Amino acid sequence: MAAQESGLVKALQSEPMRVIFCSKYIPKTGDGASAYLLAMIDYFRKADIEVEWICINDSPSGGRTPWYVIGPRFYGLTSLSVWRNIQIGRLCIRPLPLYDWLYSMAAAIVRFLYRRVGGKRALNRSNDARAREKNAAPRSHLPSAKAMHFAARKLQANPPDALLANYIWAADVLDAASPETLKLIITHDVQHERTASFKVHNLDSRIETWDAETEARLLKKAQVLLAIQEEEAVSLKRLAPACEVITVPLPVIPQDYRTPQVTGRCLFVGSDQLHNVHGLYWFLGEVWPRILKTVPNATLHVCGSICSVFSDSSSLFPNVRFVGRVVDVGPEYAAAAVCVVPSLVGSGLKIKLVEALSYGRACVTTRIGLQGLMELENKAVRLANTPELFAVAVSELLTNPEARHGMERAAQAYVADRLSPRAICQPLVDRIRQHAAMVQLARSRKETPPPTPWFHFKVRAKKLLALTTPVGRLSHKLGRHLETGGLPDCGVPEPAGRFLFSIAGTTRGNGDILEIGSCFGRSTIYLAKGVRRSNHGTVWAVDPHTGDIAWDLGRVSTYEVFLRNIRKFGVENRIKPLKMTSKEAAHAWNGTPIRILFIDGWHSYEAVTEDILLWFPHVISGGLIIFDDYPNPEFPGVRQAVDEQMLKLPVERPIRIATTLAWTRKL
Repeated sequence: MAAQESGLVKALQSEPMRVIFCSKYIPKTGDGASAYLLAMIDYFRKADIEVEWICINDSPSGGRTPWYVIGPRFYGLTSLSVWRNIQIGRLCIRPLPLYDWLYSMAAAIVRFLYRRVGGKRALNRSNDARAREKNAAPRSHLPSAKAMHFAARKLQANPPDALLANYIWAADVLDAASPETLKLIITHDVQHERTASFKVHNLDSRIETWDAETEARLLKKAQVLLAIQEEEAVSLKRLAPACEVITVPLPVIPQDYRTPQVTGRCLFVGSDQLHNVHGLYWFLGEVWPRILKTVPNATLHVCGSICSVFSDSSSLFPNVRFVGRVVDVGPEYAAAAVCVVPSLVGSGLKIKLVEALSYGRACVTTRIGLQGLMELENKAVRLANTPELFAVAVSELLTNPEARHGMERAAQAYVADRLSPRAICQPLVDRIRQHAAMVQLARSRKETPPPTPWFHFKVRAKKLLALTTPVGRLSHKLGRHLETGGLPDCGVPEPAGRFLFSIAGTTRGNGDILEIGSCFGRSTIYLAKGVRRSNHGTVWAVDPHTGDIAWDLGRVSTYEVFLRNIRKFGVENRIKPLKMTSKEAAHAWNGTPIRILFIDGWHSYEAVTEDILLWFPHVISGGLIIFDDYPNPEFPGVRQAVDEQMLKLPVERPIRIATTLAWTRKL
């Protein structure tokens, strides 16, 4: 069966697969979320995955305009379907209702006349517009029932291998997917944390008021959640413990422009989103004057649609040029000495920061701006949360070329090593292929004809051949002779036992094996037999043997049964029982290094977390850490605790699965 599954995976690697993105919007150039999606689509296409896009919004522009022009960057990348729209080349047209056409044409005429006459905008949008937005009703991002019906018909007509809901508010579309389709949510942000961040600064996020309970309910519709950075991966795992979480930041490649840097040049790039406007007003009002006092010849270029907000007040800010939208932002980045990201609100990953790093630029940002990239602090990025510190950081980099060039080299190295498209997107592609392989395997099993007598003979022969191996004989003997004292067996299944036997005999390094949770000794015996075969080390078996964890029968001692079993199988000289809890054993530990740590104790989130934190320091570098029942949905606390702690600790990632076990190696 393993050979059959392996063959299917290899076959699927050469077969085209289909994924569908479902979203209320169509990606465009000029905003970070679209850049993130376009990079993901590009990699899917390079991996020979067919991509389709379903837009569940009859006005992709976000307003009442009954037409939408697809951007050149997105056009042709996917097969596109837009609810209630007719597509003619790059143009999407919504034929009805007629009043939207009249409204849009009248609005276009008014805007034209307004610009011709030279109408003046409010000087301080940060106050006036904020007041209007605060009083306005929040804009709903949740799709309508009719839009969902449109998506459901598309999905049921030709089910894809994977369905990706773009943002959590499209999560309801996952209910319409086939059971064989892998369901994913591209989260972008943890929405209730984002809403809370906006409220702290008295800003309106202009979407529904999200709370953790609502967000968790929608997240649980997916099998896999895509987090844009590791801090949010932990939050998502807490909200939806049963879901698999994959961290997928923005993939970028190092950019190389030959344009020389302009002395004293700073750069800000951003859209006209409220959080960008708020951050730039803070920078221009509080930080920029302080920079000019230290570096009078400093200049600032502002690029992007955010410039339209400042078009009538640009003269108020000395040495600042509002460039506006640019076809190619590369020359601006190349000419900049320092990039500033003054983010005060929000969550997720700041795409503008990643983009600046891809051009090898030294950056200055806030704690909010550095979310998910904290490891770059004082390497490629300076962190400053107050106007005074922000101004000092920018001024030092403008006047200290040596420090700045060191940060530029660090940025380029980080991007090449950690943010390449292959490093970021390949685990996601592998996950989709793995799911497709398992679906194909399940189909092949259903199509398999009833077994013949010859098949039964082969099964019996296979069992007899298994008895010729040491681990096969051990498994057979354990199945027949292991004592349980009349209680249900709580030991590992045979495939997991075979894995423990193998790694106990082959894992090298100075140290012993420590098992937390021995019960009747089934897994302990597998480990001890492996140790004896390699003649390397001892198995420490930690268990209070009270039995109240495994069964709801009160305190039932299993210690005597455990001792009889290890004597019966002749491994008592390789096992040192510690009849105490994990916490007691850790406090009394003699300092012996551990080359294999097997955690199979109480399966609650708190207990697994405590076991990891107590024993991880004793594991040698290169040692294995193994967790029982990690893939088992009956014990979500195990997966949640392991995922959270393995993100924080120096271990190999991703965690690997072997039967009912998960394992990794300490770095």
